[in-house]
Amino acid sequence: GGTALSGHYLNSDTKGAYLDFLLHYKPEFIRGYPSLVSEIASHALERNVYLGCKGVELSSESHSDHQVELIESVVGPVFDQYGHAEASIFGYSLESRGLIFCSPMYGLVEILDDAGDQVGPGGTGEVVVTGFHNYAMPFIRYRTGDLAVLEGEVDGIVRLRTVIGRTQDYLLSGDGVRHLI
Repeated sequence: GGTALSGHYLNSDTKGAYLDFLLHYKPEFIRGYPSLVSEIASHALERNVYLGCKGVELSSESHSDHQVELIESVVGPVFDQYGHAEASIFGYSLESRGLIFCSPMYGLVEILDDAGDQVGPGGTGEVVVTGFHNYAMPFIRYRTGDLAVLEGEVDGIVRLRTVIGRTQDYLLSGDGVRHLI
């Protein structure tokens, strides 16, 4: 990416300038936070314009199906990217709302239950990683705090059905049930 736009300045007064810049610049690909890209997509829908990108890579936040549908309707096809600043996991999807493939070149990925055991296909657990790149202070069985649903593993490539998000990010309902956000 040769150009970066900061989400810190996006608001009701600046959203038109963001969209105008993208319409003028005509990027083939956009990579960004789902909240930021969907906000721009919402404004594009209001103005009845289509950006026509080859792809939109969503990263760093969980997203809803509604956000994906909105982005795909006015920006372009959506792909997922999943990773951490610790550089111990890198996951990507090949299609919108598809499986997330975790590269074995970045690190070892485990999806563990509360007892620390590997979950089976279809099971939900915490993403635990061992990185292969930080020789000074390696992350070994680093608990990320993210929950994911395991699809399975083929040839060392861990496949995730979905990444749910952080275990500590939840709302507590009146009956005491935790709802992940």
